[in-house]
Amino acid sequence: MLADFASFEESLHERRPAFGLDRLESADDERGADPVGERPVGAGGFATVRLPRRGNGTGTPEPPRDTREHRSKSHGLGVSCELERARRKGLGRRLSASEILEDPRGIGHRALRLYHARDDAVASSRRKDAALETTLLTLADFPPLFLVVTAVALGLVFGSFLNVVIHRLPRGENLAYPPSRCPGCGGAIAVRDNVPILSFVLLWGRARCCKAKISPRYPLVELIGGLVALAIVRTIVLELPPDTPAWKFALLFVCYLALGLGLVAAAFIDLEHLYLPDSITLGGTVLGIASVPLRPDASFSESLVGAVLGFLVIWAPFIALYEKLKGRPGMGLGDAKLVMLAGAWFGWFGAVFALLAGAVQATAVTLAVFATRGKLEEPEAVRAERRALYEAIENAEGEERAQLERELALDPLAEEPEPGLGGARLAFGPFIVLAILEMMLFGNWIRAEILGAMVLP
Repeated sequence: MLADFASFEESLHERRPAFGLDRLESADDERGADPVGERPVGAGGFATVRLPRRGNGTGTPEPPRDTREHRSKSHGLGVSCELERARRKGLGRRLSASEILEDPRGIGHRALRLYHARDDAVASSRRKDAALETTLLTLADFPPLFLVVTAVALGLVFGSFLNVVIHRLPRGENLAYPPSRCPGCGGAIAVRDNVPILSFVLLWGRARCCKAKISPRYPLVELIGGLVALAIVRTIVLELPPDTPAWKFALLFVCYLALGLGLVAAAFIDLEHLYLPDSITLGGTVLGIASVPLRPDASFSESLVGAVLGFLVIWAPFIALYEKLKGRPGMGLGDAKLVMLAGAWFGWFGAVFALLAGAVQATAVTLAVFATRGKLEEPEAVRAERRALYEAIENAEGEERAQLERELALDPLAEEPEPGLGGARLAFGPFIVLAILEMMLFGNWIRAEILGAMVLP
């Protein structure tokens, strides 16, 4: 009468409810224990397995456990580990014929011990999964007011740092060192005088150290930072499903806040210097492609196609072709990179919208300014940079002078602007930035309205 533990375990699965026991009791006939029955353990005969019913200590039988719980595939790894440990202890080894003849009930005892090893592993795995689910925070766990207040505070703080970026980045200075200093006397600014907006109000717009007037740009940028953060929370974060994990919506907020504040810095730098830093345009493009997995409606293919299209739609006609016709580029390369950023974040539609909406808004503002002032003045920083470049050429000699002259020839701002509206130089970057921000906050509505009006799917 040869027995195989694997065949007996298979037979246990067929009669599983009867073997849901937590402990083994004596199966002596004089105690009146009910036998479960006889099951075949081999091809040559039967072995009687006497097993008691499961009890709770009061003599009342307990119902068998749901077998479906132990067949869950989600706990297969933990069960396999427990079974392996049980087999190493000898519970799963093949039994010899002599062992079966000497102790036929040992087969059932071994099977039950292996069965309970499986049962304990399933229960332990379920407890771990339940604990993980209870500790994982989601968007529904955070009150909207808390999210709004936190976002606005972060926007104000980073908006204050944005003033440092706007002042130092186009000048090639270190953004982290030295600490903030008074633009009037160069003295260090105390922490109490660096509180966003509040310090400007309490100091009546003047520096504490030398009473120099503080530019209104500083509180304006801080206020814009807070408003951008507020808009991101209201239009993007709070529109996510309530079961969105906390880490995901936090990362999404950080990415959009970095985009918004970077665009604000680019707009103010372009207004003052007619220059868009690569660290913002190219860095924003990379961030747009890298953040695709976090954004529900984005895809890598659409992001890459949008970035390429956004660059070519300006570079090909307004830089390459215009330069061949006029001898100088019609737009700066920074504008092409900025539209490329829009395409990386919002696809081909975002790139086209940024260009067209930016052009419409720029035209409207230009006409309004020209109608009220009669002219468009070039930024003072651009005129100062041109004067410094001409002085450097006059003082240079030999190869250095030739190199500076080649740079001057390639610089679209090297010559004085022509008089009149046609020759005026306008910073186009801020209007592209405005269009990108509109796409970021109201993109779904804009896309639906425009494509719906064009009768496109």
